[in-house]
Amino acid sequence: MRRKSRGTVCPMHGIPSDWCGRCYANLRGRENNKGHRGYRPTRVSLLPLWRVVMKRPSESKKPAKGKYLCADTEFAMRYPAIAAHLCDGWWDDGKPRECGSMTVRMGPDTVNLALTEPSAKASCYTTAGSLIEALELLNKALVEEAAVFRPWKSGK
Repeated sequence: MRRKSRGTVCPMHGIPSDWCGRCYANLRGRENNKGHRGYRPTRVSLLPLWRVVMKRPSESKKPAKGKYLCADTEFAMRYPAIAAHLCDGWWDDGKPRECGSMTVRMGPDTVNLALTEPSAKASCYTTAGSLIEALELLNKALVEEAAVFRPWKSGK
């Protein structure tokens, strides 16, 4: 028994028909035939509009040997040895140096500081009751050259 036509028109064929295979495939989501019923235009991604393009900073000259730039001048005045270790890009003999980094870990009772020396692949550690006390201990150890740098594990 044949069903009566509902009067649906396939836009592509322009004639009333009971069934168009391409319209059916579009409506079921199996295909996407342009010009037939159920066609879904493809979405244009907005991702390229929001993508952040990273640019390399312009090459700036390093400060002269013995001079360095520190992001926090107050920190550099209070803890000059730590600031020099973190920001000074020159060795004493004038060769370029990779700056170290400092990690701060705070617990309920103690503050742990880790100061790295990438060229020697070593770190110096200190623990104190407060952040100010830990920074002062580390600065004093660096000034007196009493800081002990432990080598990193090789990972083997």
